[in-house]
Amino acid sequence: MRLPQLPKIPVKQTLVRKVLNLTPPLENKLHSYIAYYAEQQGLQADQAPTDSDTIIALLENFLDRDTGFNQHLRSKTMPPRRTAAAADTRKKGTASPEGNAT
Repeated sequence: MRLPQLPKIPVKQTLVRKVLNLTPPLENKLHSYIAYYAEQQGLQADQAPTDSDTIIALLENFLDRDTGFNQHLRSKTMPPRRTAAAADTRKKGTASPEGNAT
């Protein structure tokens, strides 16, 4: 059985402070994941990523893989498309970008 690729957990980040409350079972699962990650990467215990670095990497990995969300982001950042009629009108000098006649 092939294991899924583990996300790269960076150690240095410029952080924005947020408070995250975890349930005890989720905290245990997080610590188990960190131990698993460190073992898979051949890291010593003192080289293992911190809780916050791991949470950031997991969240980034989750968001990067959500195709629907990423399509939504792309649609929000794309400039609006000009219609052919609006482009022709601007080329002829009959209307300014504000829609006023020139």
